[in-house]
Amino acid sequence: VVLALVPALLINLYITGLNQIYDVEIDKVNKPYLPIAAGRLSLAGAWRACLISLGLAVAWSWTFFGARSLALHITLAGSAALGTAYSAPPIRMKRSPFLAAFCIIVVRGLLVQLGFYWFAMEGLGRVGLECLDGRGIAAAAFFGVFGLVIALMKDVPDVLGDELAGIKSMSVRLGPEVMLKTATIVLWTLLGTTAGGFGILAGSALLAGQPLLALPRVSLSLAALWGLRFAIGAHKDVDARDPKGVYAFYMDVWKVFYASYLCLPLAR
Repeated sequence: VVLALVPALLINLYITGLNQIYDVEIDKVNKPYLPIAAGRLSLAGAWRACLISLGLAVAWSWTFFGARSLALHITLAGSAALGTAYSAPPIRMKRSPFLAAFCIIVVRGLLVQLGFYWFAMEGLGRVGLECLDGRGIAAAAFFGVFGLVIALMKDVPDVLGDELAGIKSMSVRLGPEVMLKTATIVLWTLLGTTAGGFGILAGSALLAGQPLLALPRVSLSLAALWGLRFAIGAHKDVDARDPKGVYAFYMDVWKVFYASYLCLPLAR
């Protein structure tokens, strides 16, 4: 699993870099501190970094895993393909709010979760559909909804640059206030239902005389409550028309997203 992390990070570097290459004019308005927009990295240098990252990811995955792990190869190839289609013309899915949201939800919520879970289960000796059990599907569902939150929120602080570039994001069409409110409601609902759900499961385990099963479930319930409290606190006094404030809140949402990964081993 650790070896699989290296090509995953390289693919993420490729996707992120490609997005900055094609969004450089937008970023000069929305995010002038980014390396290319700020002039610290040339377009040629950015292209070299992206292509080297992509090449290293392919070489690494085939060197260590060869044709043995179809799940890993599909996950990496699918992420790279959708990441390319999201940013690069002629497809450039980000021009459509629905296609952009679809791309983010599929990659962040479904492809990465199910693909790497399948790969991990293969390492434990499972084969075929045995790799997709309730834990994997539940995790994919959770992060799929979280991917929706990210898709709804990511363009809120970028309204000005998107308008100038002709990108008709949902934040441009409906207004940043509507999108920020919608995203936060979905996030709070997700974390609240997760906390309640694992609390009920913990109670069921206690009633069944399984305290060792109840303990990780209680821990997950408390972690979800912490995430909810943290998100509510971070959202306090955020003005949807203040890009810096919204972006700071958006980064806090990512903290909850990655903290959720750390809780996955407790899911029972």
